[in-house]
Amino acid sequence: VGGDGSVNINNRGMAPGVTLLAAGFEYDGSGTFLYTNPGDLEADYTMAVGLGADVSNNSIGSNVGPNGFPCSWEGDYGLTAATIDAVITGSAGGPIRIFWAAGNERGNGCGSTYNTSPPPGNNKNAITVGALNSNNDSMTSFSSWGPADDGRMRPVVAAPGCQSSGDFGVTSTDSASNNAYSTLCGTSMASPTACGVGALILEDYRANFPGQPDPSNQMMKAWLCQTAVDLGNTGPDNSYGYGSIRAINAIDFVRQGSFEEGTVDNGGVQTFTINVPAGTPELKITMAWDDVPGTPNTIPSLVNDLDLVVLDPSGVRHYPWTVDPSNPGSPAVRTQEDHLNNIEQVQVSSPAAGVWNIQVAGTSVPQGPQGFAICSTPALGPGLLSVSLVSSVPDLQPPATPLPVEVAVDEGVDSLVAGSVVMHYRLDGGTFNDVPMNNAGGGDYTATVPGANCSQQMEFFVTAEGVQAGEIAIPSDGSPFSIEIGEIETILIDNFETDMGWTVSGDATAGMWDRGVPVNCASRGAPGADADGSGKCWLTGNNTGFGGDCNSDVDNGTTYLTSPVFDLSGGAEVSYQYWFADIPNGGINGDEWGVDYSTNGGATWTRLRTVTSVSPSWRSDTIFVGDEIPAGANMRFRFSANDVGTQNVIEAGLDDFRISRQFCEDVACPADLNGDGVLDLSDVQTFIAAFMSGDLLADLTGDGVLDLSDVQAFTASFVAGCP
Repeated sequence: VGGDGSVNINNRGMAPGVTLLAAGFEYDGSGTFLYTNPGDLEADYTMAVGLGADVSNNSIGSNVGPNGFPCSWEGDYGLTAATIDAVITGSAGGPIRIFWAAGNERGNGCGSTYNTSPPPGNNKNAITVGALNSNNDSMTSFSSWGPADDGRMRPVVAAPGCQSSGDFGVTSTDSASNNAYSTLCGTSMASPTACGVGALILEDYRANFPGQPDPSNQMMKAWLCQTAVDLGNTGPDNSYGYGSIRAINAIDFVRQGSFEEGTVDNGGVQTFTINVPAGTPELKITMAWDDVPGTPNTIPSLVNDLDLVVLDPSGVRHYPWTVDPSNPGSPAVRTQEDHLNNIEQVQVSSPAAGVWNIQVAGTSVPQGPQGFAICSTPALGPGLLSVSLVSSVPDLQPPATPLPVEVAVDEGVDSLVAGSVVMHYRLDGGTFNDVPMNNAGGGDYTATVPGANCSQQMEFFVTAEGVQAGEIAIPSDGSPFSIEIGEIETILIDNFETDMGWTVSGDATAGMWDRGVPVNCASRGAPGADADGSGKCWLTGNNTGFGGDCNSDVDNGTTYLTSPVFDLSGGAEVSYQYWFADIPNGGINGDEWGVDYSTNGGATWTRLRTVTSVSPSWRSDTIFVGDEIPAGANMRFRFSANDVGTQNVIEAGLDDFRISRQFCEDVACPADLNGDGVLDLSDVQTFIAAFMSGDLLADLTGDGVLDLSDVQAFTASFVAGCP
């Protein structure tokens, strides 16, 4: 990364004179380090951020092949990967830019080409670095290749990590003494090289943009990918990522200022323009976003999905690079949207001259708003007209309850056509009703979707027209937002503080299910506390064992925990939190967490879930009764943990068991203000009288204010008719 040159003036690293903070990774021995057990990683980063750390290198990994771990772990998005993503998105108390070694697994026990990316290099947000030979940018024999199991390209970029001539390595510090150096090879050398380059970029940015906030991790990633030298297959690939990084290229690019950071919500769009002069050899745009942490070992790991939409002056779309995960060595193509990666790049040779329209679309943003970074060559400019939702759209709306809709309109360098902001809604799947939106000032526009009955569904979208952009819509693909009508009723919450009729059975010789406060045998993979904070939960072998050694896990068979009978004939959602840890004693050999269900009170059982993941953490799951499995009046659920073959350390837990259902009961017609069950002139007269007198009977939007939105809501409800 860097040094002061006091021992050898040539050994000052990539960023001479930097201040270095060091933290040693520690963990309690449970699970698998840097895969299912992130150890003190988050605590170390919290300390580092508190001490003012700006950029971080991580030359560390789980070393799946060399350690003899199951090769199936390569490509996994484990708990440590999710923790890294959480740190980058702020869980350590502030921003930090993270570089991570991609791993040295190729030809090292688990494969010699693709699908050799070990944990935790399959995180989404860190700048994961592969290793090249420093003398000629050739690929090393060991650098791990992607993709991740969910198809994301790995690594992000590549940097010098070895040498194919000379001293055949990278000069690195040595543990022999405080003054010792040695020659080493590995992605553990490539990552600090890239990290040092990141420090140089940050230093130069601060010098050229004084007073501006530091660039984010996502911005640093976008810069490096934008300016890397493409190697291997044309476009990004699963060997070199977006190519070999270049410090000078990146710094020169950043000085031009052609970059922006912004946010976008579900269905929203933020726009930019690029004025391409005639004869421009290439248009290149890179967008990256630090995604919220995903659920470990769940495919896909991507949570918030953005799309980079690039339209040329004729309105023709140009797509980002994508690589087929099923054929990871195939060249990248530019024929479709990318719904796997959280970095996208559009590259066009000999682009048409004129104004290009660039859009960042929130295709699916369940946890928004989502920040993003974007940069380009030629220079990025202000966008055309854009529309975004001020508040999120609910998944469920109670019957007869109007839905207020508010959008923000940003004209950019465009001009809004007067009266063009229109909400289009329907409740019955037929023709959309067009409602001009009320100008609330400050670029905000409002309208109301009238309440719907249980047999209907709310659907709406918003359009606006710019002089240059023409008509645009939100959602950006023109499809409507869809909202079900109904409510959620909680039928049962069992936090296991009292016994509500669960039973224990099985043939295990130890570690049978037990209800109580965890005795905190975390060193053996057991939970140190319950999931919901109430105190008690169900655990396997909840005791400290003989002499306090915590040897009370499941042994020699299976232990079952069976629920009481529930009447779920109308369907329901059954949710719970569970814990399963499998600490190998010679290998993973069929031990599993199982979930079974019965529709006949337990006379027969059907397997629903089987989990062999060894992540020692509380995780959530939901069973959709009536959809995923049959509904019935005599439903029971059974949770099991077993230990078969080699006696591994097996611990399991269950907590926060809930049953809820979605229901819908129609209520009186909103526009039937006189309550006679008929919509006629008298209802209109009643509404006008109430509105003029300030009577909140006319407040159909329920916001406590009588205004144009109530008139619109009454009109829409009157036109829609009663249920």
